Amino acid sequence: MNKVGKVVSKNKHQIKVEFARSTSCGEKCGGCSKDCSDRTQKLILDNINAAELGDHVTVEIDSGFLLKSAFLVYIFPLLMLIVGYYFGNSLNKVLLLPINQEVFSLLTGIVFLSVAFLIVNIFDKKVSTKKNLSIN
Repeated sequence: MNKVGKVVSKNKHQIKVEFARSTSCGEKCGGCSKDCSDRTQKLILDNINAAELGDHVTVEIDSGFLLKSAFLVYIFPLLMLIVGYYFGNSLNKVLLLPINQEVFSLLTGIVFLSVAFLIVNIFDKKVSTKKNLSIN
């Protein structure tokens, strides 16, 4: 995925690039509850190409990495919740615990969901140190 932005500020080793926000609801703002008053996105990047203030730069992110990240953030926690629910349901049947089966299933689903969020957090910290963007 490529986006073209403008360098709006610069310090010794980093630049702040401003991009026009692409809306998911189209160009007719007000169709959703999101505040669209600021129609820009800003990203701070290492200035590896010696970009100057006012320059237009193209920032590229690997599409495969973007899809994996979207899966991990949106789909993985939901799958973990469902797996945890069914795991808790099966575990309660085997162990014959003196707790309501649905409540136990829900609690194990929430535990699995929490583990999923921890995994997403670890992934986020791991990839934030890598350079997944290229600037042209």
